[in-house]
Amino acid sequence: MPQDIEVDGIKVVASEATLFAGGSTAQGWAAHLECWGPPPDSDLLAALDSCGLRGRGGAAFPTVRKWRAVAAAAGSSGQPTRVVVNGNEGEPASAKDRALLLLRPHLVIDGAILAARTIGATAITVVIERHSVAAATSLREALAERTDLGQLSVRVLDGPDHYVAGESSAVASLVDGGDAKPDFARRWGEPTASARTLTHNVETLAQVGVLARVGPQSFAKSTPSSFPGTFLFTLSGAVAAPPTVVEAQADVPLESLIAAAGGSLMESAALLVGGYAGTWIATSQLPPGATPASLTADGVPVGCGVIGVLPRSRCGLQETASIAEYLARESAQQCGPCERGLPAIAGALRSLADARRGTTALRNIERWTGLVQGRGACHHPDGVVTLVRSALRAFAEDVEQHERGRRCGRHRDPLFPLPPTATAWR
Repeated sequence: MPQDIEVDGIKVVASEATLFAGGSTAQGWAAHLECWGPPPDSDLLAALDSCGLRGRGGAAFPTVRKWRAVAAAAGSSGQPTRVVVNGNEGEPASAKDRALLLLRPHLVIDGAILAARTIGATAITVVIERHSVAAATSLREALAERTDLGQLSVRVLDGPDHYVAGESSAVASLVDGGDAKPDFARRWGEPTASARTLTHNVETLAQVGVLARVGPQSFAKSTPSSFPGTFLFTLSGAVAAPPTVVEAQADVPLESLIAAAGGSLMESAALLVGGYAGTWIATSQLPPGATPASLTADGVPVGCGVIGVLPRSRCGLQETASIAEYLARESAQQCGPCERGLPAIAGALRSLADARRGTTALRNIERWTGLVQGRGACHHPDGVVTLVRSALRAFAEDVEQHERGRRCGRHRDPLFPLPPTATAWR
């Protein structure tokens, strides 16, 4: 039976046979062992290969390929490997990592230990966004209870609360003592410290902890072949208590997923799928019975699992302009597309959203998104382009009215969370 959990401002909707099995509070070491038993000493590479687990941080990279690449890089260099647990949840609309660290920290630690043992790592570093105080406390208390760390060294780092600071290369840079800024010069297989670092999202490692217990066949049972196991979706916007984390399989209908969070797909105007670097889809354009898996197959990936529900009473262009302004402020300022391109795009979108007469906003948006796409030092500009272009499609009628200087009458304060921009990158 489903259970609702309230923790640190997050509502979690889960069922008894899931990541949150065993109760509605944070599991201590004894309760964790009673629920799951000790992690078995099995061949996880074979299990990962068999079930096809993919990363849950947004990129959906095959987990087994990452493990093998890191192990190979370490073997060729003769240098030690390390595991980095990425809990630096920079996406403002996501709460899944915080929920896991608060409620099931031992399952995350299990995954990290199993990964370290499989690839021969000697150290584990956990990075948690510095304002997630309760989650960090829960993890540290769980680590203090562990009796199976052996010779593994474990440390917990505070991560900066910048949007791009949760990107994997940014986290690796922070662990190396640098700023938490993306560095896409790093590539798997290069003889660098990064190549010997296995970085995984919190949810990915929790899923590894489950997989080790149930085996690949049970783990992938009754799920689409490309989406084994369950997923944690964060529902934001027009739901009963945002943010709400819902655990479900990827083939559950979006209508059911939103209803579980107390919202209504039929009463919504559009969905923002995949977070702030994701895609707007008008509800009227959704195929019947659409699921996260079917959206991904159609080229609209669910990414980190964020689904924003926009009610009909809100202007989608206004919401997108606010998000684009936030993303422009949150760039790492490492290249022209971020430093100059994103503010220009956000400014033009704001002019369009405010229905300012006599502007060339739409023409400028179309031109500038083309100039910025694919030219950044990292992929941050590409995410903004995806968001903005999808808004122009999803809210085409509003675009036409606003371009003529006609306000739609649905302007409100921003619905989706927009935290203040941080200053420190370390």
